[in-house]
Amino acid sequence: MSASTPTSTRSLDDPLAMLVGVDLAVGRASTDGNERLYRRLLEMFRTGQRDVVERFRAAWAVGDDMSAMRCAHNLRTVAASLGMTVLADVGKRLELACRELANDGNDAQVHALLAELAAALRPVLTGLDALHGSRR
Repeated sequence: MSASTPTSTRSLDDPLAMLVGVDLAVGRASTDGNERLYRRLLEMFRTGQRDVVERFRAAWAVGDDMSAMRCAHNLRTVAASLGMTVLADVGKRLELACRELANDGNDAQVHALLAELAAALRPVLTGLDALHGSRR
């Protein structure tokens, strides 16, 4: 059980309970308890943010700071609304770093945050993939 997921939101009969890095109470609250909508948004996150690290890296490598910042911003806002608080925090710090470091040639901080983002994203996607696979 992750530190970001309160015990009170976990239930053995709740298929979402196996998700790591997701505070279900926060995510469900953002959809006013609409479980169908929440699951659809989780699936959209799974497919839409799967390659965010690669998209960010490609944009940053060619000096497209705005596209890189937009990747971080979009991830941050969607993750926050779905209850992925750690991921949203890293996305926010990456977005701010882009704003501060754009065009200054100091990539070390951005690359460190990108690695942190990838590490936070991996277990979330693994859980969402497992959930998706169990519904087939």
